[in-house]
Amino acid sequence: MNFANVQIFAGAPFPAFLFAFFGTFIPMYVLCFVIAMIFIPIAQGAAGKACTK
Repeated sequence: MNFANVQIFAGAPFPAFLFAFFGTFIPMYVLCFVIAMIFIPIAQGAAGKACTK
């Protein structure tokens, strides 16, 4: 998505894509990790309730 936004839609050169990618990779990775840690136990509990007889 970052490649499409920076190079295709904005028409920026390739180094701009690298700066945009590395500038947003770590914050987005951390955010997704935190969200996953919140929802994994909820999903496991729901799956456990759905699979029990």
